[in-house]
Amino acid sequence: MEETKINFFKRVKKAIFNFDEYNIFANEKTSKAFWYIFNCILISVLLISLVTTYNIYQVSKSLADVFINEVVDFKIENGKLELEDDVKFEYKDDLNSIQILVDTNKENIEDKNYSNIIAFLNDKVYVYTQGEDMQLFYTNIFNEDFQKSDIDAILTDSNIKKVNAILFIILFISSFIIYTISILFDVLILSLVGLVLNLFIKTNLKYKNIFNISIY
Repeated sequence: MEETKINFFKRVKKAIFNFDEYNIFANEKTSKAFWYIFNCILISVLLISLVTTYNIYQVSKSLADVFINEVVDFKIENGKLELEDDVKFEYKDDLNSIQILVDTNKENIEDKNYSNIIAFLNDKVYVYTQGEDMQLFYTNIFNEDFQKSDIDAILTDSNIKKVNAILFIILFISSFIIYTISILFDVLILSLVGLVLNLFIKTNLKYKNIFNISIY
């Protein structure tokens, strides 16, 4: 019997709203079912990766602009942070719950009122995000002395886009692999459950048919 040709988007619609069509799906080649599920995963992962990377880019660009335009001139010499005129700087983004602090007179951050905090202190960078904190001493990060203009030259829009492009590729590939393994495992479990139920109900469905239905 010749198989009915159904394009991808019609398959999605039928799989969600028309359970009568499952009889067609059950009797198709399993390769078509795999083609369907891989396309679903591909589109989902692509959208998630694009949205996530775009949001990271927006935050990164915002932080870079603040650093370049708002942060006072400074230099790191002999493992110590020195600010121009010894001024302090603080930036708060309530929408994204971000706080950036520059204060050479502080050694630690006591008040954690934001989910994401980056503090440049006298001898270290303090990072706090989602309940976890980390301390990075300047002597462990930098092998030589430098000043703010050196960082400004790195934080260009093109460099941020390059980093985010790499991040997108990593996120897309890793998410695709994880989603594929997870979903196929769920399909396998569901098909085995269907096989057991089929023994009790005693239908004429073969495991191939049950597996195809499980995918949809």
